[in-house]
Amino acid sequence: MKGDRITYFADVILPLSVPNYYSYRVPHELRDQIKSGQRVIVPFGKQKLYTAIVKNVHQEVPSYEVKYINYILDDQPIVTHNQLVFWEWIATYYMCHIGEVMLAALPSSLKLSSETRILRNSYAEQVAENDITDNESIILDALEVNGVLSLEDISDILDRKTIYPLVKKMIDKGLVVEEEELKSAYRPKLKKYIELHEHFKEESMLEKAFQLLGRAAKQEDMLLQFLNLSNFYEHYKAVPKKELLEKSGYSAAVLKGLIDKNILEERSDEIGRIGPYKGERTPPKSLTEDQTIAYESIKEGFVENKAVLLHGVTGSGKTEIYVQLILDQIKKGKKGFAYHWEQGTFNPVSHDASFYISFKFNDGSKLKRAFEYHWRFWTLAEV
Repeated sequence: MKGDRITYFADVILPLSVPNYYSYRVPHELRDQIKSGQRVIVPFGKQKLYTAIVKNVHQEVPSYEVKYINYILDDQPIVTHNQLVFWEWIATYYMCHIGEVMLAALPSSLKLSSETRILRNSYAEQVAENDITDNESIILDALEVNGVLSLEDISDILDRKTIYPLVKKMIDKGLVVEEEELKSAYRPKLKKYIELHEHFKEESMLEKAFQLLGRAAKQEDMLLQFLNLSNFYEHYKAVPKKELLEKSGYSAAVLKGLIDKNILEERSDEIGRIGPYKGERTPPKSLTEDQTIAYESIKEGFVENKAVLLHGVTGSGKTEIYVQLILDQIKKGKKGFAYHWEQGTFNPVSHDASFYISFKFNDGSKLKRAFEYHWRFWTLAEV
């Protein structure tokens, strides 16, 4: 402490399974801006950076050497005092660390870290060119080429260390979204299709494609087979790769020759593992007396425009109430949204598991892995 300068410290919640809070020194230029509930960027370990939530600000000097807060991400707190108290209660009740509660409570886009990877938002609304800065334009161009960038990549491209504010602004503008890498054995089921290169989709350009083949008779024959299977001259469609190879009788090497000459292209489409349901629909169950009371109370809350919390233990019958409320909206001609629950990882030794929730809305837009949950399944002996 020099002269009248007061040194402030902040206790923060890190999005990690670590006990207690960690203290960081507040830079003098940020001391008038920092508030409880804000997100800050802090170093942890030798090289990693994380988004942490400020628990409180104080002047008590910690008993260990502390690092500085790098940056404040928010002008105003995004987590209230009551929510922080609730997080502490959850951590106590479920016997976990408060960092794990933070991981479950905040959407992934609010938890930037040095390991974060971003990609261009394909559902972004059109942003005026004059609203995009030079640095943002450089990152968008790089994403067009590479598809996905880590924050370290962005730092190298711009040759600057402080890139978190820039990434935050791009997320806020809807230009980019965060990609969370699935670290498990699960792989989406893909089906490979073959289609004509964009240059040759016009019938007038096909002759040029055959000229490129020269004396490659097998490639010429396969191209003819493709045009037949794709119904090119009537209602063109891509052809499954497996079907093309089987019907033509040629090897993948012949097909690769057509792809290398930019006459055909290969693409992979993700397909669902569960087929469409073709059975009968089961009518909704009649609500019990207790369920009816809860159902009517929820409707009253909606009329008064209140947020409603439906609390009940597993197996208490909450789902039947949800179904009835959904049916009410459908009868009014309204639509909702679909959500998908996905298990990401499971460690059979420690019983740690991660889960994700994604949303699909009526306009076709998607919010992939908006929430993540990290749980540990306790064995009977541990309980």
